[in-house]
Amino acid sequence: MKKALFIAATLYLLTSCGQQRHPTENTESAQVSRLEQIVLQFMPCFSSPSILIWDARNSDIIFQNISILHKSYNKEEIIAENSIRDYDYRPQSLYCKADSASAAFIRDSLILSPEDFEDNMPQIEDGMSIRITGIYSDGTLLSGEFNTPNENQASLCYLLLHIAAQNQADSLSNEYLKYIRKYFDRKATKIERFKTR
Repeated sequence: MKKALFIAATLYLLTSCGQQRHPTENTESAQVSRLEQIVLQFMPCFSSPSILIWDARNSDIIFQNISILHKSYNKEEIIAENSIRDYDYRPQSLYCKADSASAAFIRDSLILSPEDFEDNMPQIEDGMSIRITGIYSDGTLLSGEFNTPNENQASLCYLLLHIAAQNQADSLSNEYLKYIRKYFDRKATKIERFKTR
């Protein structure tokens, strides 16, 4: 009888310990995956379309034109009063790294939620449409198109364009980046400290 009670007590303890560990294992496996890459596609009506990729793992920024048009250009012909009006102009590609303070700010303050990837259209014929795509560490991909950015979208786009413009040596490409950046200025309220630089 004592043996039976001992076995029953041992089985009970083993079972209860297993049940206590189980929620912890589920919690660990259900951790929210991180946003590892963000792809921004800019389709401005005033110039060539372009793409900007933010790789959060390495703080890398890649900027590239995505148009197939090419034309030799003259600075005076293209840049009017703070604007670019040559539809054939192709900005130069750029690779750079964000400094640690900017990278930390993006990671901690400009977290995009699933709602930030929802389409925000109707399409309009002027201005600019932007497609934002997020790639997560678990392979999930979220994507949406908008032409009226919310605070999160505008702040993220503004800051990444700001960093790219600071690192772009080509003056025409720099003007292109700054011109697109202006589109997000009003709603990019989360990054006031970067706007003064």
